[in-house]
Amino acid sequence: MPFLFGPSFGSLSLAVDKIEKKRSNLILENEQNSEELSVAYKIITTQEKEIKKQAEALIRADKEKEKHRAELISAKKEIAHKADLTNANKELTIQITERKLAEQQLIQAKDKAEESDRLKSAFLANMSHEVRTPLNSIIGFSELLADPFFEEEQKDEFIRSIIISGNNLLTIISDIMDISKLESCEITIHKKQINVQKFISDIKNQFSFQAEEKKLEFILILPENEEETILFIDDERLRQIFNNLLSNAFKFTMIGSIEIGYQPKATIVEFFVRDTGIGIPAEYHDTIFDRFRQVEDSNTREYGGNGLGLAISKNLVELMGGKIWLESEPGKGSVFYFTLPNV
Repeated sequence: MPFLFGPSFGSLSLAVDKIEKKRSNLILENEQNSEELSVAYKIITTQEKEIKKQAEALIRADKEKEKHRAELISAKKEIAHKADLTNANKELTIQITERKLAEQQLIQAKDKAEESDRLKSAFLANMSHEVRTPLNSIIGFSELLADPFFEEEQKDEFIRSIIISGNNLLTIISDIMDISKLESCEITIHKKQINVQKFISDIKNQFSFQAEEKKLEFILILPENEEETILFIDDERLRQIFNNLLSNAFKFTMIGSIEIGYQPKATIVEFFVRDTGIGIPAEYHDTIFDRFRQVEDSNTREYGGNGLGLAISKNLVELMGGKIWLESEPGKGSVFYFTLPNV
């Protein structure tokens, strides 16, 4: 028995104890590892769930973004469509406005054409009368000259009447030619130096006899400054303007006076013809210078004339670099002003 329980047995027992202890330690370590693994598993499982939730959230966010993107594209398309509609509406509005404007212009052009036709018809009817009157006079008095029963003094009167009628007819033809040349820009201005005071004095002398015949006071008004005024201008065209204005003044003035004059002003010279005649209503002030235009258009007018004198005068004044206008009231007379450049 002592052999069995000797030192070797003790060593074995210690070895067993060590093994048992290691085994216990391993079991304990395994248990700890199992717990750690269990915790790690739980953590991993929780993380996986969280990751899954995050993934699902990302998927939902992507879907939401896609939805927003689709809505944005749709909104952009709608905005673009609205913009197209707005532009289309603007374009349509512009087209409607342009069409209305074109219609108004067509109506105005039609009215103007009708007015022009009416004025032309009135002009032709009046011109027929204006031409026939001197022609009949010329023919009639020419036939009377051949009659031996008239005295020489009477024949001299016939000759004077023929000359006057011939001059009237020449004036009518000249007016028609001038207005045609002015409208086709065929009038040429021949400028030369003139003394204005001497020129307008000649105009007064030219019409003095007519003033005496009608018993009208004919007054020349010169500037207070006695210095000579020199113009470089077409004197024949300037004379034609005065002839037209003064012819009207004498035609429409029965009593009172007629005044002519001028006044130098800086770079221009302002001329005027003033009368105490019948005057012109305000509604005709803007159109009185139109061709064929007269205050009275009917054939039974009390006063003659072809309606071209003022139109010719306006064109000539503007052709020489000036402007023309009037001031007038019915029953109070008229004042026609026109300017020419003083260069």
